[in-house]
Amino acid sequence: MKCFMMFVSLCVLFFAPVAVYAQDNPASYVPKNGKVAVDSMCLTIPAAVKLKVDLEYCHKDSELIFDRKYKIAMAEHNATVAKLDIEYSAEKKKLEFLIEEQHKQIGFLNDKIEELDKPVPWYKNNILWFGVGGAAGIGVIVGGAYLLNSIR
Repeated sequence: MKCFMMFVSLCVLFFAPVAVYAQDNPASYVPKNGKVAVDSMCLTIPAAVKLKVDLEYCHKDSELIFDRKYKIAMAEHNATVAKLDIEYSAEKKKLEFLIEEQHKQIGFLNDKIEELDKPVPWYKNNILWFGVGGAAGIGVIVGGAYLLNSIR
C-alpha cells in the first residue's frame, strides 16, 4: 500500500503539469473534422489576435525605441558639430592674429633692410666726423701752441 501511494504521488507530480500545459496550449487547436488545410500550426482565435496585437505592439515599440535613439544620436552629433565649429572659428581667429603679427614683423624687418641698403648721407658718415674731429683737435692744439709762442 505504501508503494502504491508513492507511485500515485510520483505520477501526479510528473504528469499533471504536462496535462495542464497541454490543455492550455493555444497552438493545439484542431478543427472538428480533424483535418488542417495547410501544413502549419493552427491557433485559436484569441491566440491569433494576441499574436497579431503583440506583433503590432512590438513593431510600434521598436519604431519608438529607434526614433528615440536616432534623435539622441542626432542631438549628440549636432552638439559635437557645434562644438567643433566653435573650436574651428577660435583656431581660425588665433591663426589670423598670428599671421597679422608675422606680417607686421616682416614689414618692420623689410624697413630695416631698406634703411641699411640706402647710402648714408655725408653728414651721418661716422668716418667723416671722426676725421673732422681729429683735424679739429690737431688744429686746436696747433693754434694753442701758436698763441703761446706769440705771447712770449
